[in-house]
Amino acid sequence: MRVRDPFEILAALNPVPRLSETSPQDDELLATIIAKAPSTTGKRRRRLWVTGGTAIAVVGLAAFAVFHQDSASSPLQLTCYTTAQQPQPEQFGIPMEGDPVKACEQLWRNGTIGDAEPPTLTACVNDRGIVAVIPGDQQVCDRLGFANWIGALTDDEGQMMAFADELAATFSEKCIIEPDATAAAQAVIDKYQLDGWTIVQQGGYTPQRACSLAGAVPEQHLVVIASRRGAP
Repeated sequence: MRVRDPFEILAALNPVPRLSETSPQDDELLATIIAKAPSTTGKRRRRLWVTGGTAIAVVGLAAFAVFHQDSASSPLQLTCYTTAQQPQPEQFGIPMEGDPVKACEQLWRNGTIGDAEPPTLTACVNDRGIVAVIPGDQQVCDRLGFANWIGALTDDEGQMMAFADELAATFSEKCIIEPDATAAAQAVIDKYQLDGWTIVQQGGYTPQRACSLAGAVPEQHLVVIASRRGAP
């Protein structure tokens, strides 16, 4: 599904099937709420520098390309660019995977992006701290002002993905009503021993929207809870 900004797809990252009472509007509601959270991806992130060399035998010289690498500050998301340009006119947001290039290649192969075999793709970290897979070689990240992705999820990122998955599953597998929602979210936070996290209740509960959904915003150490369709 096309999205304007991958930060707005956070509510769609739930890996388990929704209850039959849910609807796409519920995901859009939570995504809108979470998208209003101020971004902190402008803060300095850990950077690594790597150097790659290409021998040019015909002139007896070596040409070196220097790329800076970074990890993602938003490890739950992945966006697939359709062109090597910024701002990006169209991008496709999907859940983060261990091999983001392969995940985006699949969108090219199944016709979601274009109608041909995928071009050479490179994983970058864009200015929102999100892994962006972009058509082009390793130099495309630098040309767009991005870092090259470090190529693997860190242990902390893997732990955060597991936390977000369990949080979403907790609220999708059963109807959690408003009085119990904060405690349910806190239980998942405690299980993963996360410190300094805040739970925000957005309300909006009605007899028709008596259940809850929840999403994590790692950059803000924030869990957002909102109502969804369904009755207890």
